[in-house]
Amino acid sequence: MSALQAPIRHQVDICFVGANSAAVAAAAAASAAGASVMVLSERPYLGEDLTATMRLRCASDDAPRTALAASLFGADGSQRPSPMQAKTIFDQHLIDANVPFLYGCYGFSLLRDHTGSAAGVVLASRSGLFAVQAKILVDATARGTLARLAGQAFTPYPSGAHVFERVVIGGEARRGAGVQVSTDQEPVAITLRDSTQHFAVQRYQLSIPMADGSIDSFAQADLRAAQMSFHYAQQSTCDALWQLPPDSIVPGAHHLDSWSDQAPLDAFRTSDQALWLLGPLADLSRAA
Repeated sequence: MSALQAPIRHQVDICFVGANSAAVAAAAAASAAGASVMVLSERPYLGEDLTATMRLRCASDDAPRTALAASLFGADGSQRPSPMQAKTIFDQHLIDANVPFLYGCYGFSLLRDHTGSAAGVVLASRSGLFAVQAKILVDATARGTLARLAGQAFTPYPSGAHVFERVVIGGEARRGAGVQVSTDQEPVAITLRDSTQHFAVQRYQLSIPMADGSIDSFAQADLRAAQMSFHYAQQSTCDALWQLPPDSIVPGAHHLDSWSDQAPLDAFRTSDQALWLLGPLADLSRAA
């Protein structure tokens, strides 16, 4: 097999692959501290853990603690942005921080330095293959794509029934085995042609069997969730299911049993000193 050829188009201090809300906030903070930063999103927008899942609300007891969160949810946490409003806020947050970002980029291979440590990432996009060289890589993908490429060990994803959240706008609530659904108190306003209509927001908790944590299993779960929650009058749905993953990187010395605003940075470090994991697969207990 011939060696992979991909041009190095960018060289930065820190490259975020995956663009969850934590990655957007961290990228802006790193830029403010003087680092050169780039964010690469797999989706055609940023903040995928909130925008793709339509989880666009604060917990009742959790007021915003950062400027980004306040922009999204208001100072008291009562604001509920639409997905498009949230996407615009995430974009503007990086624009204001002078952080370049790209959509539709999928990391599938790592660059290595002479010691074997990660030194960048090779990505596929609509414009072809390209590479980004970076001193630090931050894996903010939903399933730890880069960390797995680097050989990071993870705890097993247990087989059996797992609960996923799916949001549907419009239509009637579906009932059935393995289905729990609640309806938001406030409907969503959607403009259709020349009129604005209001539609109910259904939040489903769906029990779905999973063989393992493979891409195939998640694809089957996505299809099953759509079947369990479909109604012919629905207007829109979330782009991705939400689940607090039962697996994580193998716990180390910095494993946390409860949440803390001062979580040690090493809780997000992988076995590769140049690669960090920013998301729910980090070295935190599921309770945290």
